[in-house]
Amino acid sequence: MRRQNNVAKASPGKLSYGSTGIGGVTHLAGEMLKSAAGIELIHVPYKGAGPQLVDVMGGNVAVGFTSLTATIPHVRSGRLKLLMVTSKRRSSAAPDTPTVAEVGMPEIEICSAWFGILAPARTPKTIISRLNSEIVRIIQLPDTQARFASQGLDPAKSTPEEFAALIKSDLVRWKKIISRRGFAPGNSPQSGLECSSHRARRRCRDRARPPLIDTPGGRA
Repeated sequence: MRRQNNVAKASPGKLSYGSTGIGGVTHLAGEMLKSAAGIELIHVPYKGAGPQLVDVMGGNVAVGFTSLTATIPHVRSGRLKLLMVTSKRRSSAAPDTPTVAEVGMPEIEICSAWFGILAPARTPKTIISRLNSEIVRIIQLPDTQARFASQGLDPAKSTPEEFAALIKSDLVRWKKIISRRGFAPGNSPQSGLECSSHRARRRCRDRARPPLIDTPGGRA
């Protein structure tokens, strides 16, 4: 990862990173990388992981942020290489891949994507408690664990109160990043947001196939 950062510093604004869409966790993870590493990359947003990964594997963008679920098949086939995961712990699906803290950038540790189960706000607490108990029980079943692992996900059990606290803390964290980067609805100062895949492809067509920076998924 250090080598990639050095290349980016030597050519500010000439390398690009792909995300799965403007304003999503993969976009914000890329912006946090830029701040943490002191580098300038052009943001190339895609409509989902599919077209993004095609361009990463084809060398049309330098690096990409996306979920382990989408990348694992390509990593196992040897078409992609993981540089790091943005979680606190290494992923069971990619145990040899270091975390952001291990590569010296703990600031972007908050970029782990998660999946959760929500209910309407006025749902009685007794029902919430019962649902939570059953979901936690199912998550702990060996078959469920194996199914999650096959998709690059690390299931984590929690109480309703813990999950609510996670959502609140994430809102605070993302608000700081959005404010720091100067983003606003319909108006972003980042010229890379308007950069099309075609422009990035033309700029990077002579580059070798790049590795992938990955954002792991997985919190149930």
